[in-house]
Amino acid sequence: MNWKQEAIDRLQKYTAMEKAVENLPEELKRVEQQSYGLTGKLETMRVDYTPKAGDNAMLNHLVHRQELEQAYENARLWVSTTRRAMLALTREDQAILYSMYVQPQKGAVNKLCEQLGVEQSSVYRKRDGALYRFTLALYGAA
Repeated sequence: MNWKQEAIDRLQKYTAMEKAVENLPEELKRVEQQSYGLTGKLETMRVDYTPKAGDNAMLNHLVHRQELEQAYENARLWVSTTRRAMLALTREDQAILYSMYVQPQKGAVNKLCEQLGVEQSSVYRKRDGALYRFTLALYGAA
């Protein structure tokens, strides 16, 4: 496994995953409200069970809701773990990773050169060090 690339991918997805954690509870509420219009009752499945009108819709709804709940829990843990790994870094490391991966902007390296008072080659060395430390904090390996 390429831990460095995994860490970069994680940083690049961080903002979207934060939004997912923010949005999924509302989506779950929306799906729950849809269930009020569904008819049918989930019964214990028997060999001789004959599906009734509305059973498929209710089952589909339950599966969809369960998938959303699992997605929310996974996203919440993902964001929490990533946040803790970032908080283990210095402010400088955080700023570098944020500028280069989380919210990259055109000219980020030049801006970092100005902010840190260093040459481009130093920014890249600092980035590599910050990424290494982030990878260690996140995975325990680099």
